[in-house]
Amino acid sequence: MTGEFIIYYLLKNGFKHVTDKKDIEENTFLTIISDMGQFYSIEVYFKKYKNRTCKKITFYDSLKIIPFSVKDIAKSFGLPISKLEIDYKKEREKGHILTSEEKDYIKNDVLIVAKALNVIFNEGLTKMTQASNALSDFRKIIKENKFEHYYIHLDKVLDEEIRKSYKGGFTYLSPEYKEKDVRKTVLFLMLIRYILLLCTMKNILLVSLSFLRVNIKKIKYMTYIYKYLIVLLN
Repeated sequence: MTGEFIIYYLLKNGFKHVTDKKDIEENTFLTIISDMGQFYSIEVYFKKYKNRTCKKITFYDSLKIIPFSVKDIAKSFGLPISKLEIDYKKEREKGHILTSEEKDYIKNDVLIVAKALNVIFNEGLTKMTQASNALSDFRKIIKENKFEHYYIHLDKVLDEEIRKSYKGGFTYLSPEYKEKDVRKTVLFLMLIRYILLLCTMKNILLVSLSFLRVNIKKIKYMTYIYKYLIVLLN
């Protein structure tokens, strides 16, 4: 909802939404919003200087970096401040002036998230989402040349087709293993199959299948194999 408030304010105050960076001018803004209405970033451009660069502010959705409640963030990061409580059910009329208690409540919420993000950014994890940070860190760990060897580079057309089938996932840590050094783990052979409906035209269905196979014993990663199947529908 915060993203909607920001966009509403920008449009009401003379800013123009653009969809291409070459159209950036003073008082314009770019957005990254998924087809499911998920906000990722809002880039707001202000005064343009003589070198034709614009001063900008970028808004990220912190929930996509730290997907916890404010209360849990304060505890998980061991912060010196904690989530405050107020009377959520108290009736507040339109034009209500915030009390000192309410101001402290809002201030604490903002400070908790800001301090936690500062810890993450200082670790060099400055990407837009938790998944992007994980991928970036993984590439550094195994080195870029090995990453390029194990994971093939997709051309733009194929990449765009496959992304239509991808809607993300989640990683879960059992509280039983939280902050514990786990040894003698088992890595299972995984077969990942994304079935992507590319298009249906008359009686032809075009499907893209992708497979990733891992050889556990030799720790070698087979490349992605992409196949296209044309299925005639009755």
